[in-house]
Amino acid sequence: MAQRSKRDYLQSIHNLHQQATRAEKQAILYEFMKLCGYLL
Repeated sequence: MAQRSKRDYLQSIHNLHQQATRAEKQAILYEFMKLCGYLL
């Protein structure tokens, strides 16, 4: 995934992440890392 696409995706989930519970935040971050290729 291109750097610009990662930034755009991160901006799109920012508000959702801020309003989420702790468990939801973990799921959101895991999904972000998985989609952006940060997980091996």
